[in-house]
Amino acid sequence: AKDAPGDPRATGQEWWWTHQPLRRCYHRLESLPGSGSLFAFLDPALASAGPVPCTTNRLEGGINAPIKRMLVNHRGLPGRHRVLACEWACYMKSAKPDPYRFAIPDDTTPPAHAETDETPGGDAPEPGTSIEWTDLHMPVFNT
Repeated sequence: AKDAPGDPRATGQEWWWTHQPLRRCYHRLESLPGSGSLFAFLDPALASAGPVPCTTNRLEGGINAPIKRMLVNHRGLPGRHRVLACEWACYMKSAKPDPYRFAIPDDTTPPAHAETDETPGGDAPEPGTSIEWTDLHMPVFNT
């Protein structure tokens, strides 16, 4: 702390440990086994109810895997479509999926389009005032 007074950690301290994260890890490894939260799978009382599964995460192989696979297979989808695809994958895993009801929205009326002003003299070019391809490209003859 004396060597780095501008360091925000030095406010109110005269010194600190050089390897503070390593010391925190060491102290956690000292205290957690006594609390029973580290290496809890070695507790013989857990095996009294039957065999302990080899993994505690059933989500990765059962529920999340098809969703991840679908996102990998359709990685070019825009964000909103990716969300809909995930919802579709979850819906198809439901008890009684009805894909036709899910795919067709309740309101099938087409959206109303705004009226456009088609009067000449607006921002749209009039006939004969636009750039033509032949104005920009000259024909080249091989002689």
